[in-house]
Amino acid sequence: MKETQISRAIMDYLAARRVFAVRMNSGMRIGEHNGKKWAIHMNAPGTADILAFPEWERGVDDHGNWCSYAKIVPLWIEVKTEKGKQSDLQKSFQAQVEKQNHDYIIARGIDDVERALQGAGGRA
Repeated sequence: MKETQISRAIMDYLAARRVFAVRMNSGMRIGEHNGKKWAIHMNAPGTADILAFPEWERGVDDHGNWCSYAKIVPLWIEVKTEKGKQSDLQKSFQAQVEKQNHDYIIARGIDDVERALQGAGGRA
């Protein structure tokens, strides 16, 4: 399966789970219209493919009382094929976002995303 197919399946899965997510394109696109050239600068190279904002419910508030509230922790998803490997820029990006206490995963399919949503210290 190609990365684009895996990305599409993950985005569909997140939508079905009602997790807000956006596709993060990186690089630059150059085009031309009516003789004028234009460029669109997207995210920096190495940026993860998908940024999701799952809500993880917590059971106890700061005073030990049961409550139902949600904490949102950004989840960066780098999509890879079965044999795909992270570039140095992607590894650097991962280190940067993890330093900000964001979650980051390499997803080769929906199962990896599902594990991330269910795992992460009991958040899900």
